[in-house]
Amino acid sequence: MLDEVSFGEFITVKRKQAKYTIKDLASTLSLSSTYLCNVEHGVRPAPSYDILVMMACALELNDIDRSKMFDLAAKTKHRITVPQDILEYIEHDNDVCLFLRTAIKHKINGKQLLELINGK
Repeated sequence: MLDEVSFGEFITVKRKQAKYTIKDLASTLSLSSTYLCNVEHGVRPAPSYDILVMMACALELNDIDRSKMFDLAAKTKHRITVPQDILEYIEHDNDVCLFLRTAIKHKINGKQLLELINGK
């Protein structure tokens, strides 16, 4: 069900699975319930990285759902952006930047990268 959803829909589903009301989750994250409601309804973009991290913890997201949350959050921004967790990883490792630039230079797509990783 969560394959083709918006950030807000994803958070709504995960919040309900964790048995939080909007008011309860907003309070846990030190947000207003109006703000969180607007985020869930797509009126506002996803919150900051720090709040997303707290949200992932509060909702007890596993690694897959956490990654999906960051990916969906990036799509809510008004400019093209990289999910914050990926950006922080890239910023702290110059070799990753070199790797990505090499992949771009040689026009290696995601499928080809996965084949390299999997040794195919």
